[in-house]
Amino acid sequence: YGCSGNTSPNVDKFASGATRFERVISQATITGPSVGSFMTSRYPQSIVIPGMQDMPGVPESLPTLAEVLKDHGYSTGAVISNLLVQRRMGFAQGFDYYNERLMYQDITSPEVLEIGQIWMRHAKRKPFFTFLLFMDPHTPYIRHKEYPSYPARKGKLGDRVEILDEEALKASQLVTADEAAYLKSLYAGELNFTDRYFGQLVDWLREQKLY
Repeated sequence: YGCSGNTSPNVDKFASGATRFERVISQATITGPSVGSFMTSRYPQSIVIPGMQDMPGVPESLPTLAEVLKDHGYSTGAVISNLLVQRRMGFAQGFDYYNERLMYQDITSPEVLEIGQIWMRHAKRKPFFTFLLFMDPHTPYIRHKEYPSYPARKGKLGDRVEILDEEALKASQLVTADEAAYLKSLYAGELNFTDRYFGQLVDWLREQKLY
């Protein structure tokens, strides 16, 4: 969609053989309400857990995609790497397996893939639904040094940039042109890093005759 550089070759290859929706609107700007919406087909304002208005989740009263599939004979598993979709917020409803131990790590794609593969090897004896949440193209932005396209570092930004921190957010409003270019390149590197593991997932599914 116009991103410069070859940042997502595996996703692009996948999209070339898939149904691609060119006009898509997310129901929320943060993970919790977004996942809640696509797991329940409800708008975010209708999936607030009583007593947790500041942190939307999935109420027990709403059926989820995982619950519907489980009722139809599927094994259901999830590997989560975002703390806004924790079990305590109702997101594990309908999942036989819900692994959330990666929520506080900076780099998670290799482990999300590895844990997901272990679960799918076990689950493939019957129809299964797997939800793998790859977190790496997200703050904190990590400088993956195997991607050499970064401009020279300038100013106060280092190999790890957390722009959700309040002080960092204030500082980010004052970045120079060089620093802005560096931030963009960090994000491109995060996309490229995660794309590698998405490609490995697709290749593995083909090898296992599961694709």
